[in-house]
Amino acid sequence: MGRLSFEGLPNLDTLQVWTETDLEKLAEKRVKTKFN
Repeated sequence: MGRLSFEGLPNLDTLQVWTETDLEKLAEKRVKTKFN
């Protein structure tokens, strides 16, 4: 199921528009997905 989370991520061009807080939340999701 972790794979679905990564498929739903925006591309790098979109990431440039995100705020640091958004990126921190995304990083937390990635860590949780990776180690669960």
